[in-house]
Amino acid sequence: MAKEKLIILEGPQGVGKTGLTNWLREKIVYTNLYRLTGSKYKTEEEARKRSEIMYKNLVNYVAMMEDCGVNLLFDRIFITEYVYCRLGYRSYDYSKVFKSLITKIDLADFDIYLFNLKIRDVNLFAERMERGGKPSHHALMFNIENSTKQQHVYDEVMNEIKSLTENIKVIDIYTDSFDEAKADIAKLLEMKEV
Repeated sequence: MAKEKLIILEGPQGVGKTGLTNWLREKIVYTNLYRLTGSKYKTEEEARKRSEIMYKNLVNYVAMMEDCGVNLLFDRIFITEYVYCRLGYRSYDYSKVFKSLITKIDLADFDIYLFNLKIRDVNLFAERMERGGKPSHHALMFNIENSTKQQHVYDEVMNEIKSLTENIKVIDIYTDSFDEAKADIAKLLEMKEV
């Protein structure tokens, strides 16, 4: 019997995570979608402690969901926290926590897909940012420069994940064309229809 899937979509602001996770949730039966948006804590120490607790609990939850007959789909996970720390949006070092969490995720009894969403033409970030209504996190402005920096650091982090794990399939997906991105994801996940 095939394992359930653990699917994680990561990438910079404006790359299309929300649209693609909503689409995947509707296309793959027996799939629970989790959309993570950070925390409300203002002080760095409080944010670090709460983040560590939250993500340790989340990884434990993933382990508890093994063999439950449901796929898990994440729109961001603790990887974002690590990327934001590396970019200086947070002042604390998250590397030790990140390595511990990614190692535990790697042991989960799922087919694990980590999609690194990216854009070739960074000018598309500007078009996507015009849609308005997007919340900002960590007082982070939603703009081309920040999204481009984030994309670069996500690439570095994905390479780190490849070197730390054995079971996580790290896959770059370009979202310049959502139709092409959907077709690529559908093929990789062996989905019947797009």
